[in-house]
Amino acid sequence: MFAKSFSEAFVCEPPTVSSTVYSPSNTDQIINVVVTETAVYERLKRLNIATSPGPDNISANVLNNCTTSLCKPLSFLMNQSLDSGVLPLDWRTATVKLIYKSGDKFDPANYRPISLTSLVVKTVEAIIYEKTLDFLQKHKIIP
Repeated sequence: MFAKSFSEAFVCEPPTVSSTVYSPSNTDQIINVVVTETAVYERLKRLNIATSPGPDNISANVLNNCTTSLCKPLSFLMNQSLDSGVLPLDWRTATVKLIYKSGDKFDPANYRPISLTSLVVKTVEAIIYEKTLDFLQKHKIIP
């Protein structure tokens, strides 16, 4: 019932074509993103311990309390994943939870789905985001 309700709410819009495409004058590229132990340490220390764990069941509290021990093996795993182009299955899996909004509790439209993903993959995503944003700003690629 929920799946049917949520799928009906999804709208697939055709892609829009922009008449102007921004083309930076420089030819710099992000060739390798390297995840450092320091970056992993800093991201894990900033995790909100109230955040729900993903399907791997690794809580933010465990990651935060074990940061010193985990930053080296996690940075290694993250770099291996980036170098090989393969994301571990646990990092690609999400647990979908329903959050009640308001109104009739028997009406599926009164719920919204949220996807709980691995906090480890959220950490690597945040590191990649920061490095990409730094690159774009440094090379003045963002107009």
